[in-house]
Amino acid sequence: MKETPSSTSLNEIGNDTAWRTLLGRRYIAGRRFTLLHAAVYRTIDAVAELLWPHRRAHDPARPLPLDRITVAKVDHIGDLLMATPFLAGLKRGHPGVSILLIVGRWNRGCAELLKRIGLCDEVEYLDLPLLNGGGGLARLRTCLADVRRLRPLLRKREPSTFVELRPYTPNAIFLGGLAKAAYRVGFGTRGLAKLLDREIPYDGVVPMGQLLLNALPLFGVPPEPGAEIYRGPVLPGFPKAESAGVAARFGLAPGGYFVLHMESREASREVSAAVWTEILTRVAPQGGGRRFVLVGKTAGPTGEAVLAALAAAGIPALSVAGQTSFDDLFHLAQAAAGTICIDSLGAHLSLSFRRPTLVLMRAGFSHYGSFPVQGADLPLFFAPVEEGEEEERAAAALRFTRAVV
Repeated sequence: MKETPSSTSLNEIGNDTAWRTLLGRRYIAGRRFTLLHAAVYRTIDAVAELLWPHRRAHDPARPLPLDRITVAKVDHIGDLLMATPFLAGLKRGHPGVSILLIVGRWNRGCAELLKRIGLCDEVEYLDLPLLNGGGGLARLRTCLADVRRLRPLLRKREPSTFVELRPYTPNAIFLGGLAKAAYRVGFGTRGLAKLLDREIPYDGVVPMGQLLLNALPLFGVPPEPGAEIYRGPVLPGFPKAESAGVAARFGLAPGGYFVLHMESREASREVSAAVWTEILTRVAPQGGGRRFVLVGKTAGPTGEAVLAALAAAGIPALSVAGQTSFDDLFHLAQAAAGTICIDSLGAHLSLSFRRPTLVLMRAGFSHYGSFPVQGADLPLFFAPVEEGEEEERAAAALRFTRAVV
């Protein structure tokens, strides 16, 4: 049997494995990154350097001013959740700090929740091209409108430190220049790195959540004993009665169902209905009669096909896709017996509540680096979805059901 990566070996699997160099600048080279991309980014960086020239580096031994921090994390929702231990660390190390969090509008529900639980104090929105939805011109217009709105707001706030937590392009490090922040901190993984006063170390073989945890000492926050290793998002457990009430609205009992999440903003990570049906029909006999509950924006053709196949096999399942708020998803994940999903939001929510989590991974598209490293104490399992790997999927399904029982 071919070995499937486990949660104890994720440090051996990189987020990115190659770089491209253009005119002396290094850029992370992902699977869709070409020299043409590098040329475009290099041009953008050259303009940015004219607008916000690099200043002499501040003394690295001097503590960063942390009274008013602006943190930009315009990214996918899973990446935003991976930043929660970092935000919690800032609040723990500097209880009086005021954090303005900048995210994409697609993460509005998550960002508002982070504000309610005290991980940030204010939330603003920036939709960057390539990350936001809509046509090319519409994306650009939205981004420019956001920049025009944010510029006076940030200058009025006068952030003492601007932090960019996305290492990839596009990102929002240019806002540090627009805001005239005294200090700019971020990853040195693209041409604008020379505009940074402090650089967050990047290592392509370290999971992103761990990289952000490792950055806390830059902000004068020592590692918290017992929490030095990234083990998933930091979210408060909701009152059990509250989560039970949300589950009851959908006719569900706490612990009596598995959450299914089949969709992603990265469609390349999605899995065929045939593989989903294969996995679920293996889990069902050992699942104690628990129902499968499909969540998401829509069921979609894949979800509908899977639900039909389960119904034909007499396996209880239902769809609440399109019927839930963001808070509902959190409650349903907490009250579930476990979650079966692709590399997406569902996995991060399940891990935040330490529920058994089975992630269907597409080689070359899903990212093991999105998940905790050395997490032997986490009920986290991976199932490959390629043809010829049925035996590995069966073994992963068995490990998942044993963790539930």
